[in-house]
Amino acid sequence: LPRDLTAGDVNKIRKEDDSSSKLTTKKQNVSHFAGGKKVLVHPRQRGNPILSFIKNVQWEFNRNINPDYVMGATTCALFLSLKYHVLHPEYLYSRISEVKREYTLRVLLCLVDVQNEDHQL
Repeated sequence: LPRDLTAGDVNKIRKEDDSSSKLTTKKQNVSHFAGGKKVLVHPRQRGNPILSFIKNVQWEFNRNINPDYVMGATTCALFLSLKYHVLHPEYLYSRISEVKREYTLRVLLCLVDVQNEDHQL
């Protein structure tokens, strides 16, 4: 522990963490995110190769979430293939507008699967 931090301070921080982990969003109770133990994955991501790269944390499918991935009470991620974005340019805007009030940190995972990626970005 840092010298100026006492055991009492650590306990107080833990209690605050416990109470903040009970935050809820409009559609789900995310109290099980205390300590960042699991990533929730929307079933529409089934078969997405990115799932094989999630190694250091458990993940599970959950159809009660709006974003593609929920990594904490206030953090989510949306997945976008540039190939899909070329065909449906309005998709990203509509997905962001669905989650913008529920999460303070929103991450975009972008798969570059087109030849002329500079033009698409």
